[in-house]
Amino acid sequence: MPETLVKKEAIRKKILGQKPAKNARLFFSVERFDYTKGIKEKLLAYSRYFKKYPDRIGKDVLYQVAVTNRRTVDTYRVYQDECMEIVKKIVEEFRDPSRPEWKPLVFQTDGLPRPDLVAAYMAMDVGVVTPKKDGMNLTDYSCFDKQRGEDGIDMII
Repeated sequence: MPETLVKKEAIRKKILGQKPAKNARLFFSVERFDYTKGIKEKLLAYSRYFKKYPDRIGKDVLYQVAVTNRRTVDTYRVYQDECMEIVKKIVEEFRDPSRPEWKPLVFQTDGLPRPDLVAAYMAMDVGVVTPKKDGMNLTDYSCFDKQRGEDGIDMII
């Protein structure tokens, strides 16, 4: 467990920066890079979030792990490419000139080893779960249940 706590802090520093803004929040989401998972809609909603709450720019970061699969299937490839274009737009549009090291979004297309995944769940402030069509998500919701002994974790479904 101590190793996981060290990884948790390392993830927070990697995603939020060495000196995160006061009240910075780490949003975390992980799933296959699949159109049934609502990743595109999540990215568009995240963009709207910053438009509605511009005071969160320079503070909050979405750490999205979307494990790439089925790139040989046209439907998946087109969808994944569209999502990556949205990622670029978000990163460009919501840069904070006063914090050049900060990025609004960290998008990772390779999976996380189990210990790193557990640490990422521990590091998050807000969990985002967005299945679109398949009706289920294999995310273990118990990881959101006040696992840090503080105010708990916010969850967006």
